[in-house]
Amino acid sequence: MTERYLLPCRCGQTVPVERGQAGQTVHCRCGGSLEVPTLLAMARLEPELRQQGESEAGQPWGVWQGMAVAGLVVCGIAAALAGYLAWTWPPPPLSKYNYANQRAWIAERKPAESLEIFLQMRREGLAPLHPAVAAGYAAARFHYQLGAASVALLAAAGVALALAGFSRAVRVRAAAGPRRPSR
Repeated sequence: MTERYLLPCRCGQTVPVERGQAGQTVHCRCGGSLEVPTLLAMARLEPELRQQGESEAGQPWGVWQGMAVAGLVVCGIAAALAGYLAWTWPPPPLSKYNYANQRAWIAERKPAESLEIFLQMRREGLAPLHPAVAAGYAAARFHYQLGAASVALLAAAGVALALAGFSRAVRVRAAAGPRRPSR
């Protein structure tokens, strides 16, 4: 944090100056020109007192703005993880049958035979999956759902962090009053 000093003007107002402005000319709100003293003489000027929570014009980032950005970064990470989860959705288990051979076999059947096979499948249903395949698919879906719930919690935490940071930063800035333009 840079130290600022209050340079008095003939009109009674003060102009905040920094050490880097030593030897330069600044202008008061009344329009008068003031020469900033040397570093040695500047040390005798009255230091500018800042209110708690007020940030300098050269350093606009405070804790609350950083918290808001951290929340947005967390939301971005959650979005990337959600995209990864959507990309890696567990595919349904494959049948133990070769589909190309099944299509060729079905193409050789007459319509009456196809209808008979269809009615038999309708009565008896399809063959159930092998228990090991069904258990593996259920475990993959469980892990996917657990990951999706974790990503949702991460996104909610990021949104809460961002909202808290933004709302606090806005309240601090509003309490500090209107900003003075720097010349």
